[in-house]
Amino acid sequence: MSKVTKNIVVLDRGNYTTCSVHLHGGTILSYRVKNKEILYMRKKTAFNHFAPISGGIKFTFPYFGAQSYGPKHGFARYVPWNLEQGPTVRKDGNVEAVFTLVESEYTKAIWNYKFKISVRLTLCISELRVSVKVANTSKYFPFRFTILRHSIFKVEDVRKCEIYGLSGCKYVRLNENMTTALDPDPDMEKLVIRRPYLDLFLETPSEIELRNIDAHGLKLRLKTTDATSTDVLICNPWEGNSLNSEDQNISADEYLHCLGVGNGHLSTDIRLEPMQMWQAHHIIEVVDDEYEKRIDELGRLLDNPLLLFKDTCKLTDVYSTSHK
Repeated sequence: MSKVTKNIVVLDRGNYTTCSVHLHGGTILSYRVKNKEILYMRKKTAFNHFAPISGGIKFTFPYFGAQSYGPKHGFARYVPWNLEQGPTVRKDGNVEAVFTLVESEYTKAIWNYKFKISVRLTLCISELRVSVKVANTSKYFPFRFTILRHSIFKVEDVRKCEIYGLSGCKYVRLNENMTTALDPDPDMEKLVIRRPYLDLFLETPSEIELRNIDAHGLKLRLKTTDATSTDVLICNPWEGNSLNSEDQNISADEYLHCLGVGNGHLSTDIRLEPMQMWQAHHIIEVVDDEYEKRIDELGRLLDNPLLLFKDTCKLTDVYSTSHK
């Protein structure tokens, strides 16, 4: 049953499939499918409203990285969001809620524009759909921004994870202060984590896949629908947690159990004219290989029912032979 407390909103679809959102930073704290936790929350995370929540899913807006003014990666992770709608149950059983952020005196001191961000979450049987809209609510002034939906996924061993869909993309190693994109390795079919990772992949496909999330081969499919090509940021602090200052607060072995994946626009900014709106849609699909195999087999039998009859005959022949 979905519920709302002072700071936390829980979407509950039943069958132990839930999504929990903290209004501080509009942070998705937890996403569970059949009681399997998909997101990672760092052990030393503080919920004190003075820093972003360390883990889950957050948005960086209106800029990425450090600035001479304002907090790192923008203010959206630091300020309270509003629950505008829901949680409500749709006719198909999916659960929806809408969270919003608008300008305040604090945000205008950093970035003096009028805006509204709306994030609609839809919790499905095996998917979490995240639709984001950014509106320029000013009648007079355009603005430019970058935005990234940053997810930290829980993995059993990041060294065994495989990332498919990015091997043909140019990329920039942000932790090495690169300004020129590197060409992809033509012999590389997949990405594996073997070093401190803060790589930004450019002009990425609409779907990437994360494999070997756990020992049972759990997979995640990340899908993006956007009018323009998007960037994907892959990050992991690796041993020593030396990637950036925020990683100094995590335990020595935590790097093994988290994988950061961001989708959005970092390499180029987006310009919004007065009263215009930009939007994008993201899907996190949890893939159970065994379930998919059963569905494929069922589809095969429905397409050709004679196969079921043949399989039954084979079993009968085996039984008859063994009892002669």
